[in-house]
Amino acid sequence: MGEIQFDRNELLGIGKSAGVFRGEFKGQQCAVKRVEQHKVKECEKKFMEKLNGHPHIVKLLYCETVGEFTQYVLELCDASLEKLFLKPDDKKRYNGPPMPHDLQIFHQLALGLEYIHSKNLIHRDIKPHNILISVRGAGQDAEITIKWADFGLSREVKKDGNFSTNGGIVGTEGWEAPEILRPRYRVKNDDGDENQKFRGTVKSDIFALGLVFGYLFLKGGHLYGFNTDTLGIVNNIIDRNPIPNLHKIDGETRKSYADDLLEKMLEDEPRERMTSTEVVPQLESIMENKSLSFSVRPDDNIKASIIRPGIDVNVDQKTIINPEEPLKYMRRLEIKFDRSALLGKGGYSSVYRGVFKGCEVAVKRVENFRSNSREEEAFLRLDHPNVVKLLHCESDWDFRFFALELCDASLDQLFLHSDDPRKYNGPMPRQIEVFRQLAFETVIKWADFGLSTPVNERGTYTLSGVRGTKDWMAPELWKLRKLLANAQSEWEARGTRESYADDLLEEMLENDPCHRMTSAEVVQKLNSIIENEQSTQQPKKEKSKTTRSQGRNIDTLRRNISNSTVIDEIQHCIQEKQDLTEEDAYGWNVLHLLCRYHSGQYLIDAVKILVKSEIDVNVPTDGGWNALHLLSKAEFGWNALHCLCSNNSDSSLSEAMKLLIDSGIEVNARRNNGWNALHILCRYRSRQYLKDEIKDLVQYGIDVTTTNTRGCNALHYLCSYNSSASLTDALQCLIKLGIDVNARDINGRNALHYLCSHNSRSNLIEAIDLLNEHKIDVNSTDKHGSNALICLCRNNSSTTLTDAIHRLIKYGIDVNVKDSDGCIAIHYLRELNSRKPSQHLRDAIKIIEDATKAQLNGQYEV
Repeated sequence: MGEIQFDRNELLGIGKSAGVFRGEFKGQQCAVKRVEQHKVKECEKKFMEKLNGHPHIVKLLYCETVGEFTQYVLELCDASLEKLFLKPDDKKRYNGPPMPHDLQIFHQLALGLEYIHSKNLIHRDIKPHNILISVRGAGQDAEITIKWADFGLSREVKKDGNFSTNGGIVGTEGWEAPEILRPRYRVKNDDGDENQKFRGTVKSDIFALGLVFGYLFLKGGHLYGFNTDTLGIVNNIIDRNPIPNLHKIDGETRKSYADDLLEKMLEDEPRERMTSTEVVPQLESIMENKSLSFSVRPDDNIKASIIRPGIDVNVDQKTIINPEEPLKYMRRLEIKFDRSALLGKGGYSSVYRGVFKGCEVAVKRVENFRSNSREEEAFLRLDHPNVVKLLHCESDWDFRFFALELCDASLDQLFLHSDDPRKYNGPMPRQIEVFRQLAFETVIKWADFGLSTPVNERGTYTLSGVRGTKDWMAPELWKLRKLLANAQSEWEARGTRESYADDLLEEMLENDPCHRMTSAEVVQKLNSIIENEQSTQQPKKEKSKTTRSQGRNIDTLRRNISNSTVIDEIQHCIQEKQDLTEEDAYGWNVLHLLCRYHSGQYLIDAVKILVKSEIDVNVPTDGGWNALHLLSKAEFGWNALHCLCSNNSDSSLSEAMKLLIDSGIEVNARRNNGWNALHILCRYRSRQYLKDEIKDLVQYGIDVTTTNTRGCNALHYLCSYNSSASLTDALQCLIKLGIDVNARDINGRNALHYLCSHNSRSNLIEAIDLLNEHKIDVNSTDKHGSNALICLCRNNSSTTLTDAIHRLIKYGIDVNVKDSDGCIAIHYLRELNSRKPSQHLRDAIKIIEDATKAQLNGQYEV
């Protein structure tokens, strides 16, 4: 058991479920990752063994279980990436040999990630903290290698790079792709559904890698906002906002390669995003042009040459059970507890039934490195009958123990099923009395102050991230997308302690925290209700509400920028001669905000008022975007018409387009990736007016046949993203306007491939009929050998499946064509049915079995 030694005072890093310490193994320096047994994920060790031997992935050298911990011995590196940019006087700052060129770092990271993905794994927690710097040698001869670390959140994926998300969506906020963030924050998709199912993809790693590249370009800054403002970053990513800090990257670097590289990696839609195998050659091409050397892909058999001498990486996991070790420390503690009597479990701690000085207590146990002095201070400050009492604190080598007043149950146990042994069946006061006690005094008690933080005299505090439990947070914390991403400078992203539970509920659940009751007002209201009940023997509604100042100012205008009061607010500001050109941290004024976040008639009327007031419509933000650009996003070649087609979601779009075009905007302007306004319209619009809007663009001179850099035309985007009632009319319109039905993208996919991959609604059949009527090649295969039937069977398990299969077979599709994996359509149906059996899947399998036999003249056996 003495093979692994570590210094508890030399903490190298803290993860979600582990601490990493400097240590020693078999005479060699190493890093020791310690995970409590109940938090251990067996797959982490398996994944690290699977990846061992690659020079750009941290090596697992040994693993053992000691007492209550599993300990992973890892190769020791010199620093993590974020330590490059700490303050010069910070002792943790990296002070080793000069780092390689940014492109060489990018290339090493890309090689490592390509290898991870090649093993059918996704990392899922890419951020600077999980990228390590290894230095061998010194001075000019030093060799610096960049390595991926921390596979605790990794998981296996299918051959196509996708995976189910039944286990939840994980990662680190601020370093996640939009397709991960939107389901978490219940952001509606393009069909207006906020409960859409998210299908995981390895391309989420690519977006995060793009953020890391940007972090290096910006010398420690974040592309999407201030490092300290996670909320703003998340909101910018979710809302597809212009990348706020892109303009801070060196101009020559952007022009040379950064814009092109980042655009492909940070593409909002995963299907349009680069793969890891595409990132590597693009970087190598850039490096060749700049005469920079780069690493070669390592051979799988070179493991022995890159592992430090004296380390046995093939040793089996060793499990050591030594109960005397923890008990030795427990005898010295005044707090004793029963590990089998678990009362509760939090993110970083567990609570057990125990004894302190002969009295029954609750014992909260937290690993020492996670112990929070603020929690102890909060307990000491909150000496109140409705707050659980802290009786004693002490530590052993591994844990900090809190002896807390033992209570009978938590509130959730009141409502458990009657046969649940954990259900509370003891006495309870009347409900209104419970509310009053929670707000002020007697037997119901508040507990767990691990996430508590001091507030200022106004009851506010600066947020560095979201803290709390999902579904139990106030709207200003939970619905982040309601916050403007640009409101971070002088009035900062703020939280508020006024986040507890009409009349009473209406005031407590007020969406705007400025208008929400304070805890003191809650007590006053509850006392009033109880007094009324006692005097009249029945509840009375308290109708008085706190009146608050409704004065308008520029900040009010900013907060109301996206609702129907905006016209009144602008006119009031003009009458008071307020400065409408006042700018925020990104150089955005009221007009910028208006054009970015509004749509409809209010937008048009508001812009006319501002123009009449002689506001300069062409004044740019710090990023160079004027008001017309900011109708949505403006980087990567977006102009105002692109933005309008992307964001405007009501019947006023045609009028707004005319306003822009009459102002002289270029109708056929294309984004850097070749998208024109028609592509964007077909990608983002799905309303009943779509056909008329397409005709309007054509009337204004849009080129219907244009394809982007991926070879996609407007028909591809329509078939891929639109499954609404407007689909067939829009299809018919594009075809009549002369679009090439059989156009194929760079992967060989035509409109039928896209339609069958992404549409499972009832209009799928009508759309297939329409494409066939206009002579689409039903048997066209993409570069992976897939025809439309394979795309359909791989992605569709809905009730429309059997009718769609019938149609494709009727139109002569080959049911026996094999893709590059050697699979035919029926294989994918059987796989779907094995995971989630259903009658329509079994019917679909039977249809293809019969068709297969018919096409092979009875020679095919199934």
